[in-house]
Amino acid sequence: MSSVNNTIATGKPAAKLSVTKILDKVIAYLAIASGLVSLFITILTLADIIAREMLQVTIPGVYDLSQYLMVYIVFLSFAYCEQQGGNVKVDILFRRFSDKAQACVDIIGRLLTLFIFAMIVYTTGKWTWDAFQSQELMYGIKGGYVWPIKFGVPFGCFFILVYVVIHLVIKIKLLIGKSKDVQAVGRTN
Repeated sequence: MSSVNNTIATGKPAAKLSVTKILDKVIAYLAIASGLVSLFITILTLADIIAREMLQVTIPGVYDLSQYLMVYIVFLSFAYCEQQGGNVKVDILFRRFSDKAQACVDIIGRLLTLFIFAMIVYTTGKWTWDAFQSQELMYGIKGGYVWPIKFGVPFGCFFILVYVVIHLVIKIKLLIGKSKDVQAVGRTN
């Protein structure tokens, strides 16, 4: 049912999904996808070991495919790591700062992160596009194209970039006092 129909039927406006809630769900799904890729590599490697030990045959390309898929394990879970506050911070000094100073340091850190990940998305996106246009093939795997593997880097980094932009805006709103309640603008992690 559309939000307009829901409003007419119930007499109440439909609940809006905030951008942060949608992004949080997308990031959670990307983390799950990262875990599934890891599980796939584990099962494939186990099958190769069993085939080698019991049948004296190997599954062609397992080692190479495992290496290539590591890109998705790392980069699909990047934004989730940031969302959970799992990236490295130096808390020894940070905790001694006032709330305003902590917010300023956090904003500066997010601006640097924004710049670095924007460069990563742009550069690796360009490399991915070049690999797609040239139909570059994988080493060791017959007929495998490189661009789907390269795509994992700008794709995963794009979501951390979006996460950082949204939470940078939230931090700035909190710092300048546009929002006194953290709940009004979403999580600030």
